[in-house]
Amino acid sequence: DVFAYASGGHYRDLGSDADNEAALAEEVRTAMESGFTQYKIKVGGAPLDTDRRRIDAALEALGPGCRLAVDANAALGRDAAFAFLAAIDGLGLAWVEEPAPPLDYRLYAELAASTETPLGTGENLPSFDDVRNLLRYAGLRPDRDAIQVDIGLSYGLPEYARIVALVEEMGWSARRLFPHAGHLLSLHAAAAFGLGGWETALSADLVFGGLPDGCRVEAGRLSPPETPGFGFETMP
Repeated sequence: DVFAYASGGHYRDLGSDADNEAALAEEVRTAMESGFTQYKIKVGGAPLDTDRRRIDAALEALGPGCRLAVDANAALGRDAAFAFLAAIDGLGLAWVEEPAPPLDYRLYAELAASTETPLGTGENLPSFDDVRNLLRYAGLRPDRDAIQVDIGLSYGLPEYARIVALVEEMGWSARRLFPHAGHLLSLHAAAAFGLGGWETALSADLVFGGLPDGCRVEAGRLSPPETPGFGFETMP
């Protein structure tokens, strides 16, 4: 089985900040009631005080033993990234994903040195060589940070297998690999490679979101189905 976490938490415009925060909290609660123990929400698209209220609302909705990750989608400039990390340090977040442009390795090294909060990055890196440079120069910490290369965008499974071997050769555990998105297409690979976890978006509007047919999350973990192929649809 594999650790599974849900993502969502997109910005809404429901008329007031209070309404937006209440809707976000309900989204998080629903995911936790479905068996997840970690949720990821968007940040970086609103003023810092608004994002901090959204984070607080999500944290309150999680419940005991559950964790929150946040994803800035590389939206923050240098000063804003430092300010954001200072504002959330100490909250115990699972990670802050892509707080800065993904190829600015010097900035990532400075950010990592400034915060105890784990950082996540790598979803925009498709190759073995890219990941090697990330690990060499971005100052990431193998005891806490997350490498999030997208399996489906990394030149396929053979290249991703080389990436897994690379991170282990450079002193990291495969448990620090949390592949970005891919959703149902990456579940079997995350389990087979012994990665740190698998991400799914719960929106019913996504073609490859949600869970495979007949599967359920229990205490934050999911066993891939044994149906043929990718196994996310069970044919009659």
